[in-house]
Amino acid sequence: MRRSPLLVCTRVLSLLGLAGAFLLAAGCGRSSGSVHGKVTYKSKNLRGGNVTFVSTEGQPSASAAIGEDGTYSVPTLTSGMYKVVVETSSLKPPPASNPGGKSASKGAPATPAIESKITIPEGYTPGPSLSTGGGNPAEVQAAKNLARYTLIPPMYEKADTTPLEYKFPGGDQEYNIPLD
Repeated sequence: MRRSPLLVCTRVLSLLGLAGAFLLAAGCGRSSGSVHGKVTYKSKNLRGGNVTFVSTEGQPSASAAIGEDGTYSVPTLTSGMYKVVVETSSLKPPPASNPGGKSASKGAPATPAIESKITIPEGYTPGPSLSTGGGNPAEVQAAKNLARYTLIPPMYEKADTTPLEYKFPGGDQEYNIPLD
C-alpha cells in the first residue's frame, strides 16, 4: 500500500510543528532586553559603585556603573532569575601606607617626621591643589572617588550574601534598587 506524497508531507510538517511548539514551551528560547533604574541607600541616591546581576540559572552575568545621580543601565540581560549585587568599595581609596611601604596599623610605632632642609625660593607659590583639580592625576581621581563613596552594608557586595533577587522577564525594564 502506497501513501500519497501529500499525506506524508502533511504528517511531517505536523510533527515538525509539534516539535517546535514543544521546544518553545520547554523554554529553550529565552528573551533578552535591558534593565535600568536608580540605586538608593537609606532613601538617598548612591553616587557611585557598581550593580551586577548574577544569574542563578547559569545565564551570563551583567554589570553597570552607578552614576553620580544614582542611576545605572544594563543594555543587555537574558530573562531569568538573578541575585543583585551592589558594591561601592571600589571607590574607597586603599589604606595609607608609611614611607617603608607597610600599611600603618593600630599600635604600630609612628614614623618620625623627616625635617626638611630645603629653602623655598622667594615668590614661590605651590601649584594647583587637589581641591582645584591639579596635582597628581591618581590622587585627583582618588579624591573624586572618595567624594562619591558611600559605605553600605557588606552583605550587598557578594552574590552569596545579598538578599536582593530579581526575576527579569525580558524587554526594557525599570528596576529601582533600594538598600536599607
